[in-house]
Amino acid sequence: MGNNRGNRFSDQHTSLRPSSKAYWDFDWEDMGTKDTPANIDYVLNFTGFEKITYIGHSEGTTQIMSGASLIPEYYKAKMNICIFLAPPASMKNNSVLLFELLALPVNRAMVTAMIETIHLYNILPYNFATTGVAVLFCNLFNGSLCDLVLALVMDTDPTIDNTDRYDMYMSNEPSGAGYRNIIHYAQLIDYNVETFKRYDWGKRENQKRYGSDSPPDYNLKALDFPIAMFGGSQDKMADPKDVEWTYNQLKDKVIFYHQYYLGHMSFAIAKSMDYFLVDVMAIVNHYNGMCDESTLNSNYQPGNVECMQKLGVEPFLY
Repeated sequence: MGNNRGNRFSDQHTSLRPSSKAYWDFDWEDMGTKDTPANIDYVLNFTGFEKITYIGHSEGTTQIMSGASLIPEYYKAKMNICIFLAPPASMKNNSVLLFELLALPVNRAMVTAMIETIHLYNILPYNFATTGVAVLFCNLFNGSLCDLVLALVMDTDPTIDNTDRYDMYMSNEPSGAGYRNIIHYAQLIDYNVETFKRYDWGKRENQKRYGSDSPPDYNLKALDFPIAMFGGSQDKMADPKDVEWTYNQLKDKVIFYHQYYLGHMSFAIAKSMDYFLVDVMAIVNHYNGMCDESTLNSNYQPGNVECMQKLGVEPFLY
């Protein structure tokens, strides 16, 4: 279970303080090229395994896609299977109002200037003004206000989710987020076509960093390990059309792709987690030489067949 830098469970640094701008000078590309590899190496060194099974949700998939496009040989050597839940890469079809507003260059410039003026680099900190108020807010009107917010920014149909636990969710959310993560996602909405590009620093800085006026695309074709993709038809953050575009870029390496009646947060808080208990676990088991009767009716047919053979079970008729 990894922690991305900047959240309250991972906010320490050997020399920088979280109040400094330098501390927050990162986005999910840095997580993919530095933080996630550090986590993977720690796990592998601790366990003695040669490869890891990775399950990422939302930003946890974006950092893999960006990181593996830049250091493909590292990920190829360390991944036995990578499972993407609600993966945002292209953001062209994202319909979240906040991101649509931030997609406008003038708005991004104003927000960035404001953040740097008042030093609000951690835009979603963990404190009473955010987390505490959120808990109180979600307790009003039997959670209907939180349902409305969820429908506006994450899940088109909140009835999919276990909203009875809002108090527990919001007692831990938000937990911290660097502003450049949000800005980078918003930049991807501003392009005329579906694309997945590196951070746009402006022409002058882009020339210094990339040797071009515009940021280059991440080369998703460079990803060279098995990938399973799980999308949600009710997902407002990782829109189904954007997920489909991402699938088409990666399909040579995709061993499983399915769209479920789930929203963005549903992958973590749905009333029914069968997609995970059956389909995800069927894939995890298959790639780790294991078998479980509870996954025999999964949507991953190669896993079903192999597991039936191991258990001596007669094949089901599909």
